[in-house]
Amino acid sequence: MKKILAILLAVLMITVMGCETQEEINYIDVNAKNVDMSAYDGMSSTDHHFLAVTPTEVLRLIREGGSGIFLISYSACPNCQNSVKYVEEAAANLGVTVYYMDCYDQSDPLLDNLDEFISVLSPILDERDGEKVVLTPEVFQLINGEFGDYLIGAYETADYEGLMQAFVSE
Repeated sequence: MKKILAILLAVLMITVMGCETQEEINYIDVNAKNVDMSAYDGMSSTDHHFLAVTPTEVLRLIREGGSGIFLISYSACPNCQNSVKYVEEAAANLGVTVYYMDCYDQSDPLLDNLDEFISVLSPILDERDGEKVVLTPEVFQLINGEFGDYLIGAYETADYEGLMQAFVSE
């Protein structure tokens, strides 16, 4: 009787574990381009895991249920200078792409109206004096149009690999 119970318990556990699947991640086409990262300490112009996206593209991905890892940064930011190399190291270790948004890129028309961008990203933004603000660097997950984990202003001690783990191909 004990053997039968143990076998049934083992079969039940295997069945339950087999049914446990990670949420399907929706990857949609991202309008991204190569980016020169050499303005960041320890980074090269082309040998990295970053692709540039605009704020408008980030909003489109959110609205259309897209997914990815995103970095909001700019090269004159001291905290960004300290962290980008660690984001790159984690992306390289896991073989994932990070979508880089330069928050001072003047080529995107959305920058004429930041209120929409701030409003949509408000769940992951910090608040200062009662106002939501973009603090850099900010690294966040977007999974099927929903915000996942995020890190603000962190660098070498941050768990970038943990943040990127959901995007590793199995």
